[in-house]
Amino acid sequence: ETGLHATAFFGVPAGRGPDFPIVIDEVNHVYFRPEGRDMMLVGLEALSGVACALCGDATSAREAAESVLARDPGNEAARSLRDRARASKAAVDGGLEKARKLVAAGRFEEASRAAGEVLSVAPGNREAAAIMADGAARSRVRGAEEARGQVARAKASARSAGALQLA
Repeated sequence: ETGLHATAFFGVPAGRGPDFPIVIDEVNHVYFRPEGRDMMLVGLEALSGVACALCGDATSAREAAESVLARDPGNEAARSLRDRARASKAAVDGGLEKARKLVAAGRFEEASRAAGEVLSVAPGNREAAAIMADGAARSRVRGAEEARGQVARAKASARSAGALQLA
């Protein structure tokens, strides 16, 4: 899995060489390995939550940020990521609820716009994409039905007014 990792280089303690093993701690999402003769590389996989945020997965981004904050409560980058993820989730949940209500009320154009707002926050949201596509299709059908109705009313009005029939 590709992701963004926070990494840092640390000096190896005096008297200690680079002869220690590579360690991958999957439980704590951290790894370290020798780097050169007097350094070691330490990586924190939990910040792959940044990648989650970039692709619109607010839940995974929030969980990753909270994982970092559990180890480092003062980490401002993780706190900011968590707060942005919470705001994104709230916007998505609220937008989907609004879109569903508008569909139920038969207000398809507005539902499609509400779903579009969700997609601007979470581009991969399947429900919003489906609502947007369905709303646009229903709106076109409704528009055609309304146009046919207007033509029929206009013809009836013309007949009742005694207009000449040309065709």
